Amino acid sequence: MLVASDLLLRRSPDSSSLIILALLSVLIYTSQTAGIRQGLFSAGLVVIYNYYVLTTSNPDATFSLETLQRGAVISVAFPVLAFVIGRLKEKNDKLLLAEKTAREKAEESEQRLRFMAESMPQKIFTAKPNGEIDYINQQWKEYVDGTLKKGLEQDWMHSVHPEDIHENIDLWEHSIKTGEPFQFEHRLKRNDGTYIWHITRMHALHDDNGVVTGWIGSSTDIEDIKKTRKLEASTAKLIKQRTQLMELNTAKDEFISLASHQLRTPATGVKQYINMALDGYGGEVPPKLRIFLEKANESNERQLSVINDLLQVAQMDAGKVVLRKEDVDVSKLIADIIREQKSKFSSRNQTVTFTRLKGKLLVLADATKLRMMIENIIDNASKYTPSGKNITIRLTRSHGMAHIAVKDEGVGIAKEDIDKVFQKFIRLDNPMSTEVGGTGLGLYWVQKVIELHDGNIAVNSKLGEGSTFTISLPLY
Repeated sequence: MLVASDLLLRRSPDSSSLIILALLSVLIYTSQTAGIRQGLFSAGLVVIYNYYVLTTSNPDATFSLETLQRGAVISVAFPVLAFVIGRLKEKNDKLLLAEKTAREKAEESEQRLRFMAESMPQKIFTAKPNGEIDYINQQWKEYVDGTLKKGLEQDWMHSVHPEDIHENIDLWEHSIKTGEPFQFEHRLKRNDGTYIWHITRMHALHDDNGVVTGWIGSSTDIEDIKKTRKLEASTAKLIKQRTQLMELNTAKDEFISLASHQLRTPATGVKQYINMALDGYGGEVPPKLRIFLEKANESNERQLSVINDLLQVAQMDAGKVVLRKEDVDVSKLIADIIREQKSKFSSRNQTVTFTRLKGKLLVLADATKLRMMIENIIDNASKYTPSGKNITIRLTRSHGMAHIAVKDEGVGIAKEDIDKVFQKFIRLDNPMSTEVGGTGLGLYWVQKVIELHDGNIAVNSKLGEGSTFTISLPLY
């Protein structure tokens, strides 16, 4: 500093320049490192010290014009210079701080977004403007592990199903070319080799000028949705088929009902005239002709039986069966049926045993239809029981129900066929089925009528040993 003052006093141009550069260096360094206040303070010290040197080395120049001029220059110029430099430094520091803060926020935002991408259940990925995949999240890696080429995360297309790959690529190339969003449902191979349905969406990222700077996308598992859609489609198809079948079934029932009525009238007329001929209303019937008339009468009876079965089932399926319920003594009803069919049992050399309770056993039922149900079960037992065998009928009560069990010693029913006996038009093959004949509608009708009475029917049978049909009806 002393050297600088001496050089100023000698007014050497070169020396003055060096001194000024030295002072500027001190001020700039101080202002930049310490700020405006320290810069101004340093400039003040320089001014005071140089003034002290001037007056000490040349006392006569203390109040000279030259001294005052130099002092004014130093006193004004250097503090101003220090202030300006300090302000510039503070602005520069603020800019640097703002840049640092923005960079830290950007890094924090990126880390947060990456954390979210890694935490989401969807498979997240990003791509460069040209479509090259540059990031996939952990879910993607775990899903396709073992299916991608090692180190080539962008090669995820290898996991797309072969049937979907071409359309996938065409749509993706179109999006890259136009910047339009990409969306496609396709199957992606899982690490176990199974293809699972996904929906993949990608959206472009743009800068302020609208230029695509990258892509961000996701692949979401929609396997359950696909299955639901397929199930809904199948359900709709089944509903349509069911409606069509119901319409056909209704038409069939109407046809059967109409046909039964139309067939029953002439068959009934044939029956009447044959019986009149057999009774001699047309004169004496020769023995040979009687045989023919009796055969014709039997055939006509079978025809009427078939017609009646068809008519009853058609009415049942159409919901036209109306029950006229009354108090019915089941014990008396069964005894009457056995008595009426006694000749039939005798012709087949069968014995019938009826075990009943003492007193009446009343149920609230349609007497006519209840009789027809029991007659059907007993008649079946007789038809499928060989000559010389026994039929046992047992009537019991328990838990508010009357139970009618009809047991035979007939051909029996295989275990796998038991559920079939109540189906419509089902006739099981057995040694006596050809001889017995029938429409396969009797037991179907019986079960339906029992259900209308809030009852049920059960079967217990063993092939070759016989069957037991048990009707259960609520007690009155």
